[in-house]
Amino acid sequence: QETSKEMKAQGRSSYNRGLRLWRSKRFAEAAQLFRSAALNGHAKGAYALGVMLLNGEGIKKDELSAAQFLLQAAQAGETKAMYNLGLMYQHGIGVRRDAEKASSWTLMAADEGHRKALRSKHVKIFGSGPWLDYDPQEMGVERITKEAEAGNFHAQFKLGTMHYEGDQVKLDKALAAYWFMQAAQAGLDEAQYQISRMLFQGDGVEADAAYALRFLQAAAEKGHPESMHNLGVKLYFGEGMDSDRRAAASWFLKAAEQDLPAAQNNIGWMLYCGEGVPMNTQAGVSWLEKAADRGNEEAQYHLLAI
Repeated sequence: QETSKEMKAQGRSSYNRGLRLWRSKRFAEAAQLFRSAALNGHAKGAYALGVMLLNGEGIKKDELSAAQFLLQAAQAGETKAMYNLGLMYQHGIGVRRDAEKASSWTLMAADEGHRKALRSKHVKIFGSGPWLDYDPQEMGVERITKEAEAGNFHAQFKLGTMHYEGDQVKLDKALAAYWFMQAAQAGLDEAQYQISRMLFQGDGVEADAAYALRFLQAAAEKGHPESMHNLGVKLYFGEGMDSDRRAAASWFLKAAEQDLPAAQNNIGWMLYCGEGVPMNTQAGVSWLEKAADRGNEEAQYHLLAI
C-alpha cells in the first residue's frame, strides 16, 4: 500500500514537472518526465507521452509505442486518450485498423462527455479525421496555425476544418481548401478525401474533376473508407472515367469491410442482382442486413423489396 502511494505521488510529481517543461517548450525533458509518470501509473502522463510519441515532439516518432501509452491512459479513464485511440483504430495509426474498436472507444469517450466524440456518438466516425484532439480552445488558434505552417499535416487538416466550419476562426472555404491541399499533398488520406470533395463540387475552389479524382484515388488506395466508396460510385456510373462495375464492386467491398453502411448496401445489392459480380443472393442479403442494421435506409428498402 505504501509502495502504491509512493508510485502515485511520484507519478503526479513527474507529470506536473513535465507539464511545466512542456509549456516552456523543453519537449525532450518533458517527454522523459511524462514517461516516468506513465511508468508510475499516471494516466495523464501516459496520455501526454502517447501524443508526443505520435507527433515526434521532443522524442523519436513511434506510433506503436504511442498506441500502447494511449491505451494505458484510456484504460485508466483518460477521456482524451479514449477519443484519440478511437481515431487511431479508425485510421490504422500504430494499430491494425479496426472499425469495431474505433467505434467502441469513441462511444466510451462520448459517454464521458468528450465534445468531439459526442458528435460521433451514432458511430458516424468516418470523416472525422485524425487531428488527434487539437482543440483550439485548449491549444489556441495561434499554436495550431504555427504547427500547420511548420508542416504538421494533422494541424494543417485541423486548421482547414476550422476555417471550413468557422470554428474559432473566420469561415473561409478558400483558406480551408489551401490547408486541406497542404495536408493532402503530404499524404494524409482524410485531407485527400476532403479536397477531392471540394474540387468535385467547386466548394470554395474552382471545380476540377480530373484533379479531384487523383486525390480520391490516392485516399482510396490508402484504405480511406469513404474514398473507397466514392471511387466505387464514380466507376459504377462512369463519372470522369470509363464505367467498370466489376472494379466498382471491388471498391464497394473494401469499404464495406471497413463497416461503411452505404458501401455495404451497394455491394449487397450488386451481389444479390449479380451486377458486375457473380450472383450470390445469400452474401448479398447478408451485406444488406448489415447496412440496414446500421440505419441505411436504402438497404432497408432493398430488404423489403426482396
